[in-house]
Amino acid sequence: MVRILNNTEKDILIGSIKTFYNLSTCSQSSGNEIIINLSKKLGKVIYSDLRYTTFDKKDFQLYFRKEKLLIGIMLELFREFQEVYVFNYGDKWITNKKVAPSLNQILRDNNVFDGNHSSVLQLTEESEIVAFVKSIFRYNTFASFFNPEKGIVVTPTDHLDVFISAKDDYIKTVKNIIENKNGSKVFHFTQKNIK
Repeated sequence: MVRILNNTEKDILIGSIKTFYNLSTCSQSSGNEIIINLSKKLGKVIYSDLRYTTFDKKDFQLYFRKEKLLIGIMLELFREFQEVYVFNYGDKWITNKKVAPSLNQILRDNNVFDGNHSSVLQLTEESEIVAFVKSIFRYNTFASFFNPEKGIVVTPTDHLDVFISAKDDYIKTVKNIIENKNGSKVFHFTQKNIK
């Protein structure tokens, strides 16, 4: 079930990540950052390519395979969290409801509408996380996930990159998860320390 945080809860949680992450610029101000990418050998197809250009069935299959790989690693990462929160940095939760029917249904069922697009939501089900991630990868939702207890912000993008910002040693856990899931060498990541 999705829960909209009240203003006091929102301020406390957002305040805890502001120590290392700038919400207005969606960028890290200090700590560690990892960027996860998929191997170039998989191909370059992103969802926007499929929507605005004529591609064949193989391109759709490739996109969905890439999306599934990244969702898998993100779910593995989120299983380490006690709680998952999401904040929206767009004007709406969903740009095109037809692109994200599952997310649209989840938001409607939980009374989350575009009028409260600046809310912070707590997600309790993996299906909710998957619906959000798919919509983000499809250039349809603009949001980041975070967990204040772990000091981490996870921002997937429509280019099938995942930016992970962390304030402390949690970045080691992130690296271990990537390395454990990377048996076929489809993921690669870069890390930098931001002072």
